[in-house]
Amino acid sequence: MNKTSLLGSLLLAFLIWRVITLLIFSSAGLYSPVHPEHLRFSYARALPVLAKVFSTGDASWYLDIAANGYKQEQFSNKDQSNWAFFPVLPILIHGASYLTADNYILAGAIIANIALLAALILLFKFILSLGRDIETAWRAALFVLVFPTSYLIGLPFTESLFLFLSILAFSLAFKDRWFWASLIMSIAVTTRPTGILILPAFFWHFIQSRAYQNKYNILALSITPLGIITFAWHLNNLTGNYFAFLDIQKNWGRNNGFFNLLNFTSENLNLAGTCWNFVWLNLIAALSGLAITIWFLKKKEYVWAIYLFVPIVIALATGNLISFARIIGGLFPIYLALADILRRPALLYLFLSVSSGLLFILTLLCGLGITFAMT
Repeated sequence: MNKTSLLGSLLLAFLIWRVITLLIFSSAGLYSPVHPEHLRFSYARALPVLAKVFSTGDASWYLDIAANGYKQEQFSNKDQSNWAFFPVLPILIHGASYLTADNYILAGAIIANIALLAALILLFKFILSLGRDIETAWRAALFVLVFPTSYLIGLPFTESLFLFLSILAFSLAFKDRWFWASLIMSIAVTTRPTGILILPAFFWHFIQSRAYQNKYNILALSITPLGIITFAWHLNNLTGNYFAFLDIQKNWGRNNGFFNLLNFTSENLNLAGTCWNFVWLNLIAALSGLAITIWFLKKKEYVWAIYLFVPIVIALATGNLISFARIIGGLFPIYLALADILRRPALLYLFLSVSSGLLFILTLLCGLGITFAMT
């Protein structure tokens, strides 16, 4: 198949994925274990259900920031606060809300899905530019949709936006367009707390490609921390703490270290999932991410090994596995590796079957409001 037809099939896959996930969300939300016969598909009944799903978990924090801004009070880490959530998505949702009659949920859903579709197309083209064949590029983009936690990237979470911005930044960097790459990267790292962890890979490519030989590229690279610096300055004005976004993370249990992680994991391996944590899936995601990191090292594709290694290790160092599958799913080199590895039809079909099955189950559980499917 040629490039145009594969892009068309990718668009079709996106639309099918979107329709199916919406139907599963609606079906789960409308189902009543007390009166199962009351399950009826209707536009009027489905909308409130979808609104609830699209404003659950982290989405509720981003939607609140978009509507009301960040909390203004002296910093305290006694309770959870919206300071932990980065500003790019709320800013975009707030802007889009003028086009949706102040419907922030709809604005967030539109942004998330446009960003996802753009990310799929951009990933396809970027992998082609790396010298991979067209089938590999198509598989990589398809894997984004069938990844077990992909149901979350169509919600007003940061996953799809970060995926798009990070691919765009590296795509521009590989074309030696460092001003625009650095500007986009500055926005990307201000999209989600883990965004800053891909900067080492970005800097590695800067050095590896000898972009530093051009003094203007060095000046361009200095743009990258401006987004996070601006956010820290804003939080200091509100809370008196430049690092409020970091210090507040303890209230999500993210500061206990590797030993606590080992203890927590050993104690909970007998459980499919604890509150807000699908232990087995997150553990498999962590181990798979580390394995793929080693695979990139063996292939001497160091930029992608660093891209994965730093976020994975830092996330493990926080002391728990919460949202680990989400974190892995937001790192685009994962899909490049899977597309390279799963060339044989038997391996490809096995992965698609297992991943799609998990995706269906988790989408259903999310629609039912099960907490560990919302992270």
